[in-house]
Amino acid sequence: MAADGTAQVTLRFRVVVFRPALGETLVGKVLASTPDGIQVSLDFTAAVFIPWTSLPSPSRFSPEEGMWYWSYEDHELWFETGQEVRFKVEEVRFHAPLEPPKK
Repeated sequence: MAADGTAQVTLRFRVVVFRPALGETLVGKVLASTPDGIQVSLDFTAAVFIPWTSLPSPSRFSPEEGMWYWSYEDHELWFETGQEVRFKVEEVRFHAPLEPPKK
């Protein structure tokens, strides 16, 4: 029992972890573009990042527009913010959790 006025409660909970299968095709929306690649939202998470090396070839970043585009035949197909994109999962990374608060 704490003597410093804090409340201590025992909790029971479940954790749901999203882990897509390698090679799985997902659909998301473009959130942002940087020279390093494209950030994609899956509605429940914005932790999807597609590096420029995984974009269709030849793709280029336009600093003036702040967006990536794919040169297909004689067309420039832009990855616009809010646009729906399909992508294949090549790698899944989990980051270490934050350290618990110090007592």
